[in-house]
Amino acid sequence: MIECPIRGTSMNKNDLRYQKTEDNLKAAYLSLINEKECYTITVKEICQRARCSRNTFYLHYDTKDELYHEVITTILDSLAAAFEPKAATLSQISQSHNRLYTDAIIDSIAKHKKAITALTSKDKGLFLKLCTDTIFEKCLTGSRSLTQDRFTSASYLYTSYLASAITGFIFAWLKQPDISDSQAKNLLYDIHKKTIDSCHRILQQKADN
Repeated sequence: MIECPIRGTSMNKNDLRYQKTEDNLKAAYLSLINEKECYTITVKEICQRARCSRNTFYLHYDTKDELYHEVITTILDSLAAAFEPKAATLSQISQSHNRLYTDAIIDSIAKHKKAITALTSKDKGLFLKLCTDTIFEKCLTGSRSLTQDRFTSASYLYTSYLASAITGFIFAWLKQPDISDSQAKNLLYDIHKKTIDSCHRILQQKADN
């Protein structure tokens, strides 16, 4: 067991021991999510799994809900970063940009695959909605940036379609354990390339009119 500091004691969050304990708490929570519904998990169970005391837990988090939000924020931030455009404008997008874009998405999901799978199946759809909203917002922001001041209602519809297609691919892939990360990258790239090429032609035509 890790001896706990007194509640309220000042502690350097950059300290390796602090970070290790925080990582252990997150790992314990995610491990428990694989076994039971999020709302049934107790602080006691988290501490037992992380091999720390309750006081140590409360040094890091005020409630188990705060731990939950910390876990999902980490995942969503990683996912959002993956959807950053890899080119400055629509006309500059090349196949290498498309490859970087789709690889980043798969890498982000692969990094948190077990956690995402557990969260989407055990928190009554909340995390799935957060992921879907994050992907949509990042696709929308990216499309606005790429088309600059020529973003139209048609652009919005095509962007919505693209976001839905990528979201569908991600969560379908998570249900197919026989598809490796590298295979998923190639599949998403092929699908995305065909979709984005068509969308880009139409969006460019709309923007030029």
